[in-house]
Amino acid sequence: MKKLIITLLGVLTLSVILTGLWVKFLRDDVAFEKTKNEKTCAERDKYVNLYNGKSELADSLAMANLVLYSQKQLTLVMNYRDSALNTYPYHPGDIALMKPDSSRVLIEDVIVGGGRFNYYVECVVRKRDGTRETVFPEALIYLKK
Repeated sequence: MKKLIITLLGVLTLSVILTGLWVKFLRDDVAFEKTKNEKTCAERDKYVNLYNGKSELADSLAMANLVLYSQKQLTLVMNYRDSALNTYPYHPGDIALMKPDSSRVLIEDVIVGGGRFNYYVECVVRKRDGTRETVFPEALIYLKK
């Protein structure tokens, strides 16, 4: 009977010691996680403050460019027209000959139209009698200056 009581007291003492060690381990782990979270939060706050400073700069630039944003589509269309006209020798203000009757005409405007994958080019010309006509560039003979 004494051996049983001594054994139970030993097991109880050992379980108390192991429970105490386990609680200490968990407290240390919680404290470590807490300091780790504080460091992470401090680092995150640093980046949030840095981002907010940059977003204010971006917002101020956006406000400055807001006036020009309405002309964005016009700029894209002009770039499209200019890239399409690079291969043609015809430009507004040039003089050319019309193929059917070899009369001299003044190129008033070059119209570029089309979609995403194709385009067409037409020239608006003014004849000697003052009439305007829209013709394809193939109907013109370019006179070099």
